[in-house]
Amino acid sequence: HITFILKTMGRILLYTLFALLSLSAYAAEKSGLKVIDCTAFHKGDLIELNILFECDGIAISPNEQLTVCPVLIGKSDTLRLPPLLFTGNIRNKVNHRLARFNGEATSEFPDYNMKQLIESGHTQIAYSRRIPFHSWMYGSRLVLESTVTGCADCQRDLEDISLAYIPKKLNVSYIIPKAEQKVLHKNVSLYLNFHQAKWDILPDFMNNHLELAKADSLISELANDPYITVDSISIVGYASPEGKYDYNTHLSGNRAQALKEFLEKRYTPKRYILNTVAASEDWDGLRRSITKENPPYRDQLLAIIDSISNPDVRDSYIRGLDNGAVYASLLHNIYPSLRRVVCDAGYTVQPFTREQAEERLATHPEQVSLNEMYIIAQSYPAGSPKFNELFGEMLTLYPDNIAARNNLAAVAIEMGDVGRARSCLEKISHSPEVQNNLGILLYREGKINDAKHCFEKACACGCKEAVANLQEINTLMAIQ
Repeated sequence: HITFILKTMGRILLYTLFALLSLSAYAAEKSGLKVIDCTAFHKGDLIELNILFECDGIAISPNEQLTVCPVLIGKSDTLRLPPLLFTGNIRNKVNHRLARFNGEATSEFPDYNMKQLIESGHTQIAYSRRIPFHSWMYGSRLVLESTVTGCADCQRDLEDISLAYIPKKLNVSYIIPKAEQKVLHKNVSLYLNFHQAKWDILPDFMNNHLELAKADSLISELANDPYITVDSISIVGYASPEGKYDYNTHLSGNRAQALKEFLEKRYTPKRYILNTVAASEDWDGLRRSITKENPPYRDQLLAIIDSISNPDVRDSYIRGLDNGAVYASLLHNIYPSLRRVVCDAGYTVQPFTREQAEERLATHPEQVSLNEMYIIAQSYPAGSPKFNELFGEMLTLYPDNIAARNNLAAVAIEMGDVGRARSCLEKISHSPEVQNNLGILLYREGKINDAKHCFEKACACGCKEAVANLQEINTLMAIQ
């Protein structure tokens, strides 16, 4: 009898086990919850998650509860998000009693009673979360874990559903600036005073000693700088536009020549080549001053300058504005600043070692090339404050350079500064590196298809970073 009883109990247990296994398989296949749509992407410093569930086919008994939990799984960490709970009628009442008894809610999300849900006609549920992004989330997977709990807290884990993939860290592209010969210019404007219709240099006349000191300072700086070679010094004479053009050209040329001879005697710069240029009437300077200072009859003055090619005819038309009042104002307020002699030095700066470049950057930043600044930056850890600061300084010194704009955009992307990256990239041409960085920016903004297009263009032009980025985006799109 004992043997019979044991055999019978064994059969009962075995049948029960088969029944439970069958029930679990049925639940995994027939739970009825469907994922209609899911998007999860890295946007700025967040991951934006949106899931749309179809739940009208959920099949659970009145005593059961279906718990659905999105889980982000990375190599080094895991993040479980707040779950959705779907309950049968009896279990729903039990949950509410327990919640009242314990004084707390069972979930951040409301419980969904299936009978009430279906009767009300709401068969879809939208689940949205904004998750602070952490570096471990690169290359992570988003899966949906589902569990059915019975009345006695018996639990069945259903098969996980893969929802989305967060790509590995996308690689920004830097443009290495080319090493170029550093040919620079430095100039000073001397507002010298002359006697009427004369061009003799009188050092003690009015404030001429202060103006000549500017030339002294320039030449001394050039002579004492061990890193430069002076190629030439041009002395350019300018006149204001009143009077005849030919006479003003003659006058400005003679005054430039007079300053050249004065400097040769005073400083004897035998190793410098001095040459003179008679720039004559400074109409470009007049136009800049009118645009900046906005005097009366501004538009008429600009129209005269832009439409009349003969300088003497221009002068005549300006004299006639407002019965000469405009001309008198120009003579007093603007023309004096146009009468000057400019000393312009052209010089070549020798190439620097990294140490020399870093030293000169602090004292003579204009002498450090973009390539040399890039080499300095590479001596610091990527993403460090000094590294980032140097790329910002590169753009300050070279605002129109494509490499400077692209590289600062790359730094901004790494820092999560989407606005700054966008402002840098939108103003430059479409080099492969720019396209790759633009693709990362578009991905961060949630524009996956546009990002893929940029990576494809960059790949076609040989950008190695874009190749890896395109593979990640293709993986992402295949899963989603």
